[in-house]
Amino acid sequence: MENSFLCGIDEAGRGPVIGPMYLAGVRFRSPETLKELQLDDSKSYGSGLRAQRQRASLAHEIMARAEFRIVEISAARIDAFVLRKGGLNLLEQMTAAMIIRLLGPSIPVAADGETLFSPLNKEFPSLVAANKADSLFPAVSAASILAKHARDQWFHQYQTRMLTAFGLEVSGGGYVNHRTDSFIEAFQKKYRSPPPHLRVSWKRKSKTMDLLFD
Repeated sequence: MENSFLCGIDEAGRGPVIGPMYLAGVRFRSPETLKELQLDDSKSYGSGLRAQRQRASLAHEIMARAEFRIVEISAARIDAFVLRKGGLNLLEQMTAAMIIRLLGPSIPVAADGETLFSPLNKEFPSLVAANKADSLFPAVSAASILAKHARDQWFHQYQTRMLTAFGLEVSGGGYVNHRTDSFIEAFQKKYRSPPPHLRVSWKRKSKTMDLLFD
């Protein structure tokens, strides 16, 4: 993995039908700090409770050793861009650009997604946008962990609220799967309205969900 890039950008929660997306950026002080952490991409840890605890522990270590920014993008804002303002890619690019400016626009930065983030090279010539960057650059792995940890925390709070306030269990991480679909249908049947934080720009047909626009 490449340790020469001390700044990384990544997201979590692009695909779910419920809840926000998070973009995170990190800037480390030295390659030695990155090497000590021995990071992997956040998805490599899995999705269960043990994986969430491992990500939480790593997230606290990262935040103690690096400068960072984490931005929450609400379901409503995602809907506004997907349906009317240019699409999800543009929203991610704008948010990533804001994070890079805060962390230091002149330093080398790596971002996960060649097609997604390469347009930012016009403003940030030192940016490298690469597919699988979360597996190639430890700084991007760190950003991935922070973003995923933020999404984990949000979804845990959402689960608690849905159970205590509405009497419904929600699982599946809010992603496109049968468990999420069953929760949405149960909520709509019981309350005759969509559940909170549902992305209306994701359409549902015959118990499937598809993104209206990319």
